[in-house]
Amino acid sequence: MKRFLQIIWILAGPVLWISIISAVSGFLWMAAGELLGAWNLRAKEWILENGSLLITVTSAVIVCKTAAGKQILLQNTSSVTAASCVYLFAAGAAAGMIGSYMIGAIPFPQNLQDGYKAAEEHIFAGSLVLQAIGVCIAAPAAEEVIFRGMIFGRLKTILNVPISVFLSALIFALYHGNFFQGLYAGYLGILLAYAAEKKGGLKAPVLIHSGANTAAFLLTVFR
Repeated sequence: MKRFLQIIWILAGPVLWISIISAVSGFLWMAAGELLGAWNLRAKEWILENGSLLITVTSAVIVCKTAAGKQILLQNTSSVTAASCVYLFAAGAAAGMIGSYMIGAIPFPQNLQDGYKAAEEHIFAGSLVLQAIGVCIAAPAAEEVIFRGMIFGRLKTILNVPISVFLSALIFALYHGNFFQGLYAGYLGILLAYAAEKKGGLKAPVLIHSGANTAAFLLTVFR
């Protein structure tokens, strides 16, 4: 029972942490919008239009800054060559497009597809610059700290690697909150945990995750 509760806490604790950070960030940006609105209505409107992205970027900065003081079990600082960075980023982009194509080819019910489209419009809305920073850089960095660093890294200390990969991918899928994104995140989460295990740190999964998100961003922008 004690081990079971430990696993639950490993899975839920980091997700609760990022959720609290996001909620506080959202409250602060909302308060900032109200204060600025008294002098400049356009500034308030800009914050409202880009609220989700502002929360993503702010939360990612807080997570990455505070993670240095926490026990992240995948903090390997081994060097990554420029060539391997390009390879990992490109591999992530390819994996992301393959996953999107495979999931998109399945004839799911229309209501599930509508939910995915609504989520996609919510993510890819607002300033293109903020989209690029939030989707391609901030989200991958923060999510890798949480899901591969804190969750997968800690699960490995009490479970075998295959089960740790599966559970970390499962909680990553559930975190995304809708069926289509969950399927994609689960698929990607397995690849990212495998990369973290093989490379012994977070640099490889961050680059792969960034490549996958960048491909999705570019396909959305130019379609």
